[in-house]
Amino acid sequence: MLDQASVQAFQKHLTKAGKFPATVESYSRDAAIFVEYCTRFKVGASDIKPHLVKAYHEHLLENHYDSPNSVRRALIGVRQFMRFLSDTNHWGDSPFDEYPIPGRLENLPEILDEEDFDALIDVARSGKPALKALRDYVILLLLGAEGVKATELIDLRWQDFIVEKFEQQQEQQPRGYLTVAGQRQRQIRLAYETTDAIIAYRDAFTEFSRSHQHEYSAKNYMIASYKGRDYSLRLPQMTRHGLKFIIYELGEKSGLKGLNSELLRHHAVRHLLASGLSPAELMRHLGLRRLGNIAKHLNAMPQTLTETPAETQNDMKASPT
Repeated sequence: MLDQASVQAFQKHLTKAGKFPATVESYSRDAAIFVEYCTRFKVGASDIKPHLVKAYHEHLLENHYDSPNSVRRALIGVRQFMRFLSDTNHWGDSPFDEYPIPGRLENLPEILDEEDFDALIDVARSGKPALKALRDYVILLLLGAEGVKATELIDLRWQDFIVEKFEQQQEQQPRGYLTVAGQRQRQIRLAYETTDAIIAYRDAFTEFSRSHQHEYSAKNYMIASYKGRDYSLRLPQMTRHGLKFIIYELGEKSGLKGLNSELLRHHAVRHLLASGLSPAELMRHLGLRRLGNIAKHLNAMPQTLTETPAETQNDMKASPT
């Protein structure tokens, strides 16, 4: 299983998942180096234990990278590779999930790399209890992949989420839609990963509410807040401070000290542009009124934004959102 064919399959998986081309190249290279290491030392899939991950960490420091941050990025890439193999071959949890990823040595970056966002996702999905892990995973996807604002996220209710299956003949998965209220109300089409994550969270939320005799209805707030180790007490609504703490805590655990919702929204803008949305579509998705509001989320305004055709600009001005 640990061969170059598995690396190629991983590369196709990343491309299909809509990762940035540079991320696909980087993760594939990380996977290839790890496969070469395993081949050299005759390590099979069943031999990969946490102590071997530590040995591989030291191997990278001694033989491949001078910078600890480069090693951090490489470990994240291999962790994604091993998770892919674990999922496709039904191996169970990957040993890389048990190994703590080192924190960044410098301050919080102005823009999150895809590796940073993947590390956040990994931390969220490995949280305890399971309901918290599913909730935090949804929070990150809505903020960092869909570009929902923190204030909009807090106000979401279950009735705002709908799923239409097989909208088109080529659709093979459910696709979700979310009605986002707030200053600029709109309905956005969610990515497959976001849709699946919300469905899984909704199922767990429903079951947990019933088992703990919490009132459950479509009018419940989606991003629930709880107290107690066993989540026995559900609060009426998540507060802005509570959400800020959750984001900060996820950042701390993934080595990104001081993480905030604005930085996640920066990532979402870049992610949505890379996924193929036009500037006009992106503005509707984010609920923006002016084209310049997209550019403020980027280090530099992309050429595709500065050369927006006149008809597209007119379309954006006429857009009700």
